[in-house]
Amino acid sequence: MEPGFDERRGQVGTGLVVMNKVFVFLLFCFSGFSSLAQLSCDDFKEGVFITEQESPVQFKIEIVRTATSQTERIIEPSRELIESGYPYQKVSHITLKWIDDCSYRMMYDKEKGSLSEIEQFINDSGGALVQFTDIDGSCIFYKSSMKINGELEWISGKMCKIK
Repeated sequence: MEPGFDERRGQVGTGLVVMNKVFVFLLFCFSGFSSLAQLSCDDFKEGVFITEQESPVQFKIEIVRTATSQTERIIEPSRELIESGYPYQKVSHITLKWIDDCSYRMMYDKEKGSLSEIEQFINDSGGALVQFTDIDGSCIFYKSSMKINGELEWISGKMCKIK
């Protein structure tokens, strides 16, 4: 039998046509899946995340976020943080007000527990503005800003979605 010969139809090339259709179908599926794999800011509005701070003191935080609130818990404090007396074992409750798909203002929720001095200072300064700047796989880069003594201060970081 000749390559590509279809005995049922008596035609050459029908097998190649079927293979081409299968190839196009697979190509379509894979391109569809790859576009689904690209995350957007919206994918970071809810879930469980890990973020690491390098300065002024190094530590790792677990964030559990819903559409309007999040909790933060330090899961890997540095020796410096522990020795500073900062209440690193505290769970912080935060309210979120989304400005657009990629930015929100965060304020510590005093209704869910007492605030540390730093949390109260952030609230008194109008909260922190967080803006997503770039996405890399399941991680998003952000800039957080707030006014301190009339000056706008920025902290950059990366948050990775784990759930």
